[in-house]
Amino acid sequence: MSVRAHRVVGWVVIAFCAVVAIVMINVGWIIDGIGSPYSQCISAPVPELGGPFAEGTRMSGERSILPLGIDCTYDVDGDAFGPQIVHNYRVGPNVVFIVSLLGIATGVLVLVRGRLLARVNGL
Repeated sequence: MSVRAHRVVGWVVIAFCAVVAIVMINVGWIIDGIGSPYSQCISAPVPELGGPFAEGTRMSGERSILPLGIDCTYDVDGDAFGPQIVHNYRVGPNVVFIVSLLGIATGVLVLVRGRLLARVNGL
């Protein structure tokens, strides 16, 4: 493969995998519809212990990067358990995200190999 082909292939792989990674981050943060983490925690599964989880429940939601998903925190006054965190992780988007990061690394390696070939060939 020529030096120019290495550059083109490397940048195409990096660009494609970067777009896929960004899309997977956004898909990984969706539990039930598009909205803030708090609004998604309203319809997410609640903890098995504690409760009852009704209007008096204090809820919060936070996005997590690795693994991709939303962490929902539930707290009810008067129960013996205290705040409970439910991790809502998405396996599919996590796998695709990690593979796309490996693809970006592969694209960088192709670019580096092209630069090394250019030096060896005196281009």
